[in-house]
Amino acid sequence: MTIDDLVPAADRASPMDDLGTAGDRPRLEPSLPRRCRHQHKAGTAVDVEVTSDDLVLAGRDCRIVLAQNVTERNKAAAELVAARDQAVEASNMKSAFLATVSHEIRTPMNGVIGMNELLLETELGDDQRPFAEQVARSGQQLLEVINDILDVATIEAGRIELNVADFDLRATISKACAVAEAEASAKGLRLDRWIAHEVPQLVRGDSQRLQTVVANLVSNAVKFTAAGSVAVGVTGEPLAETARYANPR
Repeated sequence: MTIDDLVPAADRASPMDDLGTAGDRPRLEPSLPRRCRHQHKAGTAVDVEVTSDDLVLAGRDCRIVLAQNVTERNKAAAELVAARDQAVEASNMKSAFLATVSHEIRTPMNGVIGMNELLLETELGDDQRPFAEQVARSGQQLLEVINDILDVATIEAGRIELNVADFDLRATISKACAVAEAEASAKGLRLDRWIAHEVPQLVRGDSQRLQTVVANLVSNAVKFTAAGSVAVGVTGEPLAETARYANPR
């Protein structure tokens, strides 16, 4: 058989450059694996990975070529790529859906919490007020869970937006720590908070996202602390001549 018997007609011009070393032609370097096609004896084309090198055989300069059938390997790789693309597309669709409906989910939840706050401002009986207060706590916790889920989806979808405004840093840190205070108290832990005197009362940023980050950090600290205390500290570093930013630790 010759090379023409092995290579499909459409590919016959491509492999010939790697094969000849006879006569006064300079010796070639060992080739790196190269992908091409060979023609199967049944007439079908198969994917092969070809390597070649010079050698002397019985005093003759020769070129030895090794071809490995990689058709199944290429097929498996293509299937993996297709499965990955489908998974990525499904994940993107999920993230896009959650990011799109985030406003619709938050709006009725905020309405429930708001109406319950109005209810708490009315005259309630001794039996009714504890129920309404429990609804307020549970509603706030549920809203935080929803916010965490939607924030992750929004980040994955590349659609996160920061609500930058001036806010009271001390009040934000206090709210963030309040979430973990009950758990800390139940475990017999002390939850300490301190804010350095150089930190201004008002800072600029997204207070809700800062509160979420600090609340998650403090909750995890309380969760994995068996005894002792958990401390939350805030220091100030100069950002510009007329501005400062908060650096929670």
